[in-house]
Amino acid sequence: MKKIIILFIACLFIYSCGYKKVNNSQKQNFYIKNINIDGNKKIGYFLKNEIASISSLNGSTKIDVNLDVEKEKKVRIKNTKGKNTKYTVSLKVKVLITNLDTKKQITRFYEKSETYDAANNHSETINNENSSVKNLAGRISEDIMNDLSLSLKIK
Repeated sequence: MKKIIILFIACLFIYSCGYKKVNNSQKQNFYIKNINIDGNKKIGYFLKNEIASISSLNGSTKIDVNLDVEKEKKVRIKNTKGKNTKYTVSLKVKVLITNLDTKKQITRFYEKSETYDAANNHSETINNENSSVKNLAGRISEDIMNDLSLSLKIK
């Protein structure tokens, strides 16, 4: 019985399902010439580095990307003493993609928000905020990269 189970598990590992990520299935066919950042520079540079990683130097389509990044922090919940206990941080990113060959422009808007707890120490609250912002920026960068790959692949 154990041999059958081991054989079954081995077959599962040998024969994969063939799943591939959309943006990794083939080389990207575009080259990002410039990425300009307006608004929050720290988050903008993070997004710039993530987006630049999918650019191909041999890409036939040359594009410029403009990022307008806005971060907003609001108090979500206060306790009975008036002390803030939860905050909501949101990121809004406007992306303008310009095809340098055809001069066609594509505009996309991305917005994500997340709630985090206020800690006893101010430094812990700042760490919670930074962690939430990094998580949001990572999710937005994935969305931007997927949209870039799909919209420039379809033409």
